Amino acid sequence: MSSSRPLVRSLFSVAAAISVVASSSCAGGDAPSRTGGTGALVALRDPPELIAATPAQTAAVATQAAALRAAAFGEAHGPAGGAPADAALRASRRIEPQAAPFLYGAALGRRYLEAAAPRALARGAPDARCPAGAVGVAQAPEDHALAARAALEACHDQLRAVGAPPECGCALLAIGDALTARLDAFAFAPGVGARLIGAAGLGGRPLVAAERGVEGEPDLREVVFRDAGGAVATARLAEDGTAQLALATGETFAGRREPRGWRRGRLVERLLLTGEDGDRLIALIGFEPADIAAEGAALGLWSAP
Repeated sequence: MSSSRPLVRSLFSVAAAISVVASSSCAGGDAPSRTGGTGALVALRDPPELIAATPAQTAAVATQAAALRAAAFGEAHGPAGGAPADAALRASRRIEPQAAPFLYGAALGRRYLEAAAPRALARGAPDARCPAGAVGVAQAPEDHALAARAALEACHDQLRAVGAPPECGCALLAIGDALTARLDAFAFAPGVGARLIGAAGLGGRPLVAAERGVEGEPDLREVVFRDAGGAVATARLAEDGTAQLALATGETFAGRREPRGWRRGRLVERLLLTGEDGDRLIALIGFEPADIAAEGAALGLWSAP
């Protein structure tokens, strides 16, 4: 297979940062950091859904989120008599980041943890079809609403850039040290299903893809494709939407990413890659057997940028 189609860089941007999240204290331990880092977080037991379905709703959702954060922070750290009246907020509790694996397993989550306060984290919603995620920060101290608005607006910008379905909005998952989504929204799968279509000798057979950071390169993520015998390929995925992949045989490919959505805290995406000799390779990351059964041969078709 060969093609002279030029490689076009996708506009999709996935926030990425390389950091190590240290263990932090659980309930009753150190207070959450006001300047970013990996201290304890405050989780709400039954938080409301904070979704900006359209860009016009970002300000209102950000204001609501800031109010929730203030109440929860008062519950955990405020003076006597400062506890919120709402039952859900009274049930807020401190957790360590390990209770929310997305925050230390995903590049986007690590960027949120390491961002200076005020900070906020947003992700496409519904996440299975809306491949966007952003961290927002505000320069003004304690202006959490501004940080939340920045995260939501950046998330909507990403949705527009990838031509996401019209039903896509952006959910605010965290603001300051308060998690404003249910803990199951912070799941993360270290390894996901993968396939390489078009690679000689691999034949599109099932593989496992594991993600890791790239030391000294905060805008890159590395994905290692493995079978029972070990690594068969390594890809580097850039924040600007480009990708490079090297097979264990030494062949190299470059191209673009085509994100589809989130599943278990990992981006489901195709990599559309071309080798130096013009051969095409399509990498599937995060597609589950049901996805492959539903889309079938379409997953192996080249699409124009």
